[in-house]
Amino acid sequence: MRTYVLWAFIIILIGIMFNIISCGSCDNKFIGYYGLIGNSGGSGGGGNLGSGGAVNIWAQDLNQGGWVVLSNVYKGGIFDGINYYLSGFQEDTTKKYAIVKLNPDLTLNYGKYYTVSGSTDIGLTNLYFNPNDSTKLYVGGWHNGAAGNGIIAEIDKNTGNLTIIKAYSNTGSINLITDSTHLYGVSVNGYIMKLNLSDLSIVDSKQINGYNFSSISQNNSYIATYNVNSSSYGVVAVKKDFSSATLFKTNGNQNQVPLIDSDNNMYLIDKSTDNNLVIAKINLNDNSLDISKEYTLSLTSAYYSGIFLDDGSMLVAIESTDLSNRFLQFFKINRNDLSLVSKVRVLPKQQLSGNYPIESIESMTLFTDFSGGFFAAGILHWDISEGDVSISLDIGYALKMPSNFNLDPNNCVFNTTYNIPINSANYNYNIDYTNMNLDNSNLNLNEISSLSLSSKDLNTFVGCIDSSNPNILNKTIQKNKK
Repeated sequence: MRTYVLWAFIIILIGIMFNIISCGSCDNKFIGYYGLIGNSGGSGGGGNLGSGGAVNIWAQDLNQGGWVVLSNVYKGGIFDGINYYLSGFQEDTTKKYAIVKLNPDLTLNYGKYYTVSGSTDIGLTNLYFNPNDSTKLYVGGWHNGAAGNGIIAEIDKNTGNLTIIKAYSNTGSINLITDSTHLYGVSVNGYIMKLNLSDLSIVDSKQINGYNFSSISQNNSYIATYNVNSSSYGVVAVKKDFSSATLFKTNGNQNQVPLIDSDNNMYLIDKSTDNNLVIAKINLNDNSLDISKEYTLSLTSAYYSGIFLDDGSMLVAIESTDLSNRFLQFFKINRNDLSLVSKVRVLPKQQLSGNYPIESIESMTLFTDFSGGFFAAGILHWDISEGDVSISLDIGYALKMPSNFNLDPNNCVFNTTYNIPINSANYNYNIDYTNMNLDNSNLNLNEISSLSLSSKDLNTFVGCIDSSNPNILNKTIQKNKK
């Protein structure tokens, strides 16, 4: 009997390894940490994770007197086949590096927080795998302000221990990604960098003056990022040998994570003149347009992010910040013809004291969970005025969405809407691009001495923030009235 069980396990393991090896570049994600995946009960909101789940994430500094106003912002996340890892910052009177690890059932494994000596404005950006050590994750970030100095750090997955490996002056906040041999980074102040994975020495680095980079993605040939500078909004695709780069301009600020598949097709998100969503499929080999679609959303203000799902489709998250039309909406899109496969809109269930409406709901990070579904993490934001109290409140959330998009209605965070009227049609997209010669860019990357980190004890809460467990929202307001 034991022999049969052993052979069954070996067959399953071979199947998983075959899937990993046969996926080629697997588009936008590094492959190597799948693990054996199974459902492990309900999330903080109840229900089985096979139907998805959602929880709130909150941290409080007990030394500040208990219930105080905190920002809990998560700008990065990743799934290693077993656990979920989030990175960002937590802020009350000062900012702290924040690292949260969630178990498969979305319960808390650990929350780790760090301060930097002499720096009050710090934070972590995106997480990515260390191909040379499966127990470690790379993470980017900043200190002395997001436009100040950048960092490259490493996280021990088992303990949450944070080690800053590299720090650079005046690069601004760094986002990073790895392939099998190199680590690539882009920064707020227009730097792009390529480092050896063996010792993180610089192979090449450039600065594109006047550009501000906010994200990073890759395939075998390119890294891509989004430029948020108002003089040249758009996606920048950079060849991995740093020989050239191309800016694809967008109509206004369509902040996004650019997606490039293994055939060098880039999926650009833009907005039409009547404020509808446009998705354009562009071949980077000759910058030609394959197909473009327009979706009738009529959004005057929105942000976008996206990932490739394991079934080959594309996920686009739409964060509406329109004052009268706030929501977080997910589109599952066929990459071949850009047709809409499925969609869902989520809104928070919580009501604050005085029934304050939510100001914004944001998906700061998306990643696949290797089962056809996806994971999203971000913040729910309120501006509250009650008596002599006026506060801004950011509460984190973690959302595990199953492949069929049928989120368990018993989850404690979100209500869902599926019957969303969306029309789509082919769109005549005009590609506006500019080729850049990186050899003429300004190189100025200065490494600075290592930073002194101190761990900070905070009480991390993961679960349902509602009237029963516990009523953190109203207690926060009451605390700040004193």
